[in-house]
Amino acid sequence: MVSSCASDHPSKKRRQSSEQDTVAVKHPDIDELVKAMSGMRTRTSACRRLRDIADLESQRDFVVTAGAPAAALRLLGGPKAASSAAAQLLETLVTSAEVRRTCSAFGGISKLLAEAAADAGIDKTGRSSAVAVLATLLFTSPQLAASSAFVIHPAITLLRAPDIPRGRECAAKILASLAGVEAHATTMVDSGAVLDLAAALSGPEQRWAALALRQLARGAEARKAVIPVHAALVELLKLEITPAARVAATEALGFLAEDEEMRLHLRREAAVFLRGLSSQDPYCQEAASRVLLRLLLNSGESSEYDEAPTKDFAQALADQAALRALPTGPAFLQHLQATSGNEEKRIEAGRTRRGPLGSPSHAACD
Repeated sequence: MVSSCASDHPSKKRRQSSEQDTVAVKHPDIDELVKAMSGMRTRTSACRRLRDIADLESQRDFVVTAGAPAAALRLLGGPKAASSAAAQLLETLVTSAEVRRTCSAFGGISKLLAEAAADAGIDKTGRSSAVAVLATLLFTSPQLAASSAFVIHPAITLLRAPDIPRGRECAAKILASLAGVEAHATTMVDSGAVLDLAAALSGPEQRWAALALRQLARGAEARKAVIPVHAALVELLKLEITPAARVAATEALGFLAEDEEMRLHLRREAAVFLRGLSSQDPYCQEAASRVLLRLLLNSGESSEYDEAPTKDFAQALADQAALRALPTGPAFLQHLQATSGNEEKRIEAGRTRRGPLGSPSHAACD
């Protein structure tokens, strides 16, 4: 009888080891193609060919070190076909931190990409790539985001009426990045972005919409504009969503709970945070714990916890916690304190975070 565990066969293991040990060989055409990106008649086709080569992960570093990112950046803003091909090549390469640094340091990069994304003369694939690269750069470079306030209005327009593939998702990601800059908050609020972001919580871009609202809710003034859409965040938490979206929505509500009236209101919705508390994701657990601890605070400026601020709140927590196999009574408070992630400042709702935009589940670049 042949064993069903084929991967345990010695020859299979030797083949796997041989494949893992194989050294990547540089494609022979890369250097010539990078040179061809400078030629008026060859630049577009060279970009497209390099993009195809870079689709192979083993070749991507070779394409980068040959100078393709810098050559592609110089093509942006030029002839439509070349700009499209350059944007598509950059999207393939921008997964590299080195390429992101090169792009972010390129003069006027936000403007070039924003113009390419909005240029009806460029094909939709190229426009989609341009906005995707812009979203990635703004998300990973706070300095670039700080100097790109002019992108706010085009991003809101794209979120409202996307006319290119992935338009809404990229627009929401851009707004999440720009919302992380305190100086941009007023412009975003005055532009009506809050209502658009709240509406986007029901779509595939919900992760980024929730993060944008979370970022705006950090500031006392912008928070006032987010409070009226808190119900959309609560409804989002009732759904099966990604950990990143859950963390962002939970933390957004945590910031809203800084307002005492909002805190009292959220006590009636406290059960929605228990799903995050019972999640297998540690960031979901931490975010939920922080909000629940905030809701358990006594009224006023007191930093003392009240195990039962209201009868309804305490009962809702007890009933739902029991259903989710969580501890109840005094042990519930201890559980929150243990999972909140900061024993010294356990109620300060995410003021010291690990991600580039302040939320750990968003630290990695997509």
